[in-house]
Amino acid sequence: MEVSTCEGVAITTLAERQTFFMGLGVESPTHTVHIHDMDTTAHHIARHCLLQSTRRAARAVTAAYEAHLAPTGLSAGQFTLLTALAVAPVPSIAELGRRIGADRTTVSRLLAPLKARALVGPGETRTALALTAQGTALYREAIPLWEAAQAELLARLGEDEATSLRATLARF
Repeated sequence: MEVSTCEGVAITTLAERQTFFMGLGVESPTHTVHIHDMDTTAHHIARHCLLQSTRRAARAVTAAYEAHLAPTGLSAGQFTLLTALAVAPVPSIAELGRRIGADRTTVSRLLAPLKARALVGPGETRTALALTAQGTALYREAIPLWEAAQAELLARLGEDEATSLRATLARF
């Protein structure tokens, strides 16, 4: 007779299994997932999941840029935001979010310290945003630091692989 346990309760029959799950207020699972099956699946996911791979890579890339940008007090996200504003002022937070691929909450979180440091201010309209003179000066100071981070990452990848990676990521 096969004995399994659920939450420390020994279950030996299908009826006991159904009673146990009914007591939890859920239906009894229609199949059993054995730990070795789950372990195999977890190993497969860990090796092949695009989400995990891209998030791990994004954290490593972000850490490299942030290490170089540290003297400016800018995070990688804030530098990205300043870059978007250096290209051209934006009419709204929503437009800034579209430019950098971030939601309104993330943009607001990134903007708050930049506004507090007077790096970003109002643009030509009530909702527009633009770099201030201080923001432009700090952005110019950050560019060589960004270039050093970029060179470090390009050295690790190689130019061809970096070009291919940018092309792949552009599809998203």
